[in-house]
Amino acid sequence: MKFLPVPVEYLDEKWQYIKPILNKAVCLSPRKIDIEDVYTASKQGAYLVWTVEEEDKVIAVVTTRMVFYPKGYAMALDFVGGGRMKDWIELVLSTLETHAKHNKCIHMEGFGRKAWDRFINKFGWYPAHITYHKDL
Repeated sequence: MKFLPVPVEYLDEKWQYIKPILNKAVCLSPRKIDIEDVYTASKQGAYLVWTVEEEDKVIAVVTTRMVFYPKGYAMALDFVGGGRMKDWIELVLSTLETHAKHNKCIHMEGFGRKAWDRFINKFGWYPAHITYHKDL
């Protein structure tokens, strides 16, 4: 199993495999963003798209982006899609932590459902706040 970023110049070639997996996560925010927005932003460098692959088959996709806060950079994990999370979560989180440290981030932050707790708490992640929404 491998977890690597997709270079922008290969995004078009791999998008057919990435899109259906990633869209399952992106479509949870339909009034904010859609999969084509993610694609465009990724091509422009706003998101870095990573894939978990096994035997050259994409089984999961993660997007990251750098966020600047007045006290320093953070790496945000915005969208995570795919199956078999228990098989790759440790590889993904350790790789992303190394990447964040290399980029001088002061912390990492992720956006997901409460159910993520059962996968990520043991890796030192904790809930920082709850986001509430109201549709208008």
